[in-house]
Order: sequence, then C-alpha cells, then structure tokens
Amino acid sequence: MPISECPFAFYDTDGDRQSEAVVRVSAVPLDFDPQTELDPGNSLFDYTTPFTERMRAMGAVNVRYSRDLDGLSSPDRPLHYDLGFNLIGRLPYRFEGMARENPLRRPPRVTNVIPYDKLIEVAETYPAEQTGFSWREYWDDAVSLGWEPCPNEDRRWEGVFWTWSRRYMHNTGGPVQNWNMRREFLPTPSTKRELYYCRADHRIHLKGATDGWTRVGHLGNTEPWGEFRFFDTDRDGHFDRWETHLAGRPGPVRVSTVRDPGIRELPADWDELGKLYTDELLPEALQANATLRAAMQKLGDFPVPDNLAKALAAATCDSERLYVQDVIRESQYLAVRAKLQEQSAELFAGFPPADLRRKPDELKTSILAWTHARRMADLDTAYAEGRYADAARVLGEIAKLGSENDAPPIPLVPRLRLGTH
Repeated sequence: MPISECPFAFYDTDGDRQSEAVVRVSAVPLDFDPQTELDPGNSLFDYTTPFTERMRAMGAVNVRYSRDLDGLSSPDRPLHYDLGFNLIGRLPYRFEGMARENPLRRPPRVTNVIPYDKLIEVAETYPAEQTGFSWREYWDDAVSLGWEPCPNEDRRWEGVFWTWSRRYMHNTGGPVQNWNMRREFLPTPSTKRELYYCRADHRIHLKGATDGWTRVGHLGNTEPWGEFRFFDTDRDGHFDRWETHLAGRPGPVRVSTVRDPGIRELPADWDELGKLYTDELLPEALQANATLRAAMQKLGDFPVPDNLAKALAAATCDSERLYVQDVIRESQYLAVRAKLQEQSAELFAGFPPADLRRKPDELKTSILAWTHARRMADLDTAYAEGRYADAARVLGEIAKLGSENDAPPIPLVPRLRLGTH
C-alpha cells in the first residue's frame, strides 16, 4: 500500500539538470481525522507500524506543489522555487498506471505510486477542499531552513511550504519561514490552480483566496518592520482591501479598499506565465516604484533606513528587489502622507469658519485648503490602486499648490444693485 511521502518528485523543466518543479503527495488512511490525529504523512516512521484494516482504504489527503516562476533555478543557484500550493483533500489513492512490479520484491512484488509523468497533472487538477498559497518574497534570517547553497539565501529543497499559524492546514513541513513569506488562503473547494495579477500591489495572487498576509521583518537587521494584510471583501475572487501594520502600533496605519484593483487573469501554462512575469510584469512593477519614489523625494528628504538599504543591496534577484523596494516605498509614502496631512491641518487652521466674501486672503486660503484636500484624496486613491504614475502626477500638482503661479483662483462675487434684475 502507498503510505507517507508517496511520491516525492522533482522536475527539470528547462533542461539545465536542476529542479524547477516539485510535487509531494501525502498518502494516509482516508478516514484520517485531522482534529484528533497528527498527519501520518508528516511522520517518517508511521510507515513502519503494523498494518491495520484502515490502511486498505488509502487516500492522497495532501499535495504540496512548488514552482520556479522566474526561471532562475540553475547549477549556480539551485532550488530557486518562488511559489507553492498546499492542497488539502480526500482523494482515494487510485491512479491509472500506479502499480509497478519489481521481481526482486517479495510477493505480490508490486508497489503503488502515482506515475512520475502523471504527477504534475494530478497536482494541477487535485480536488482540494482548501488551498494555501505561499510566495517567497525574501529570505528570513530568523530561521535556518536546512539548505544554503548560496551565501545570501536559505531555501527548502522540498519547495515552498505553508505555515502552522493563522489559517491551520493539517499538513505542512518544518522548519517554516514566517518572515517575508506571503500567505494566501482559499477556504472553498477547487480543482484548478488559478492565478491572477493585481495592479494594486503589483503581485501575483491565488484566485479565490479570501485573505492573506505578509509578515515583514529581518531585512538587513533582526527587527520586525510590520505586516501587510489583504482581503477579498466582496467575494469576487480577487483582493480589494489592503492594510499596512507597523510593529509596535496597535492598529493599521493605512487602510485602502479599492474600487479598481486592476485585475489581470493569467495564463495556466507555466512557461507562458514565467515569460510574462519576467519580461513584463516584474520590470513594470520595478519601474512604477522608481517613478513614484522619485516624485516623493521632490517633496522633501525621505531617507531610506540603513537596514532596508542593506537588504536592497543584498537582494539576489528582481523579485527580491521588488519586495524590498515595496517596503521602502510604503515607508516613504507614510512619511509623505504625514507631511501632507500636517500641511492640510495648517491650511484649514488659517481661516475662520465664517463668511469670507470680503476677506480675499482668507478666502484664498480656504480654497487652497480644500484643493489640497481634494488632491490628497486623489493621491490616496491612485496609490491604493497601484497607479503610481498617476500618484506621481498628483504629487506634482500638490507641490505646485503653494506657488503664486499655481494658486487656485478666487471667484468673483458680483455686486447686486437694488431695483435691477
């Protein structure tokens, strides 16, 4: 009977003799109860226990499936997996061609295992009751993952795993990376691994996921930075709400529920998706960050913290650079927004709430204050939706508001004479 890790398979998809895909199936009795038992598939020794009647009905109750999307797995940088699916279900372990005869074994001389050439198809069509999606954004200095072929990286040879916290799934593996790993959870049944791109955060996401998070920290130091959280509030299968939390603060410092997150459905073919990601999506996201950060610097000096500068310099690929850039951009945007909020408060304090028709200076200040507030609303909306070029343009408009040449006009108030129409 198949049991425990059956099979564990690696695939060289580009002919460089390195793994770009890995699948691991957990074979356990179908009546396994995750509420009262530990998953036998996570024990290296359960397959040595005596045979029991329940083992006559075995099932594939978990599939772990990881991919190298950016194509950087190579002899110089092996095991460069970017993303992983953790799939929970109850599929009977019966697959065409799984019986393999070995004349050197004792009778019946047969082992049962999903055929190697069918396993990726099984992973991509597995009837999952729940799905966990993980994306490795950057490494985590807080944990040793047991494999470090490169001096600045620490990766799992088995792929990208789920976590043991928040959204509990009975099968994952340890040690688990908690910092700088994006997690997304799909609580409903699915038979396809569907992904989409979201302009709002310039990220690839799991379609149907209802919630997710990224714990940000241990970037150039051993301190936590904070956390990004994301939610699908209208249950249309795409994230539309983002929260930014900073370490030591009791609540979110920025919340945005967006009207247009800029959703783009992605191809199912991995080669096509990898090319789209590396040739278009990733470079566009990096350029968008650069455009907005340059515009923010024109409003004042917003230096990059030393640890984030160190982490950015140590990044080994564009996806890691994007992640650190995102943390820097968010830090700077919070500082820019705080400065603009102070300016807004000063402008609104510059005139009394009274009839200003015959007070030109105070009338001008009130119009300026309201124009400034409207531009800030435009800025927040463009930023939240990932339209960074628009956000940069609005920042330029805000910067001009205080100048004489760009001051808002004072409307003329016509004089009315008695006895006229």
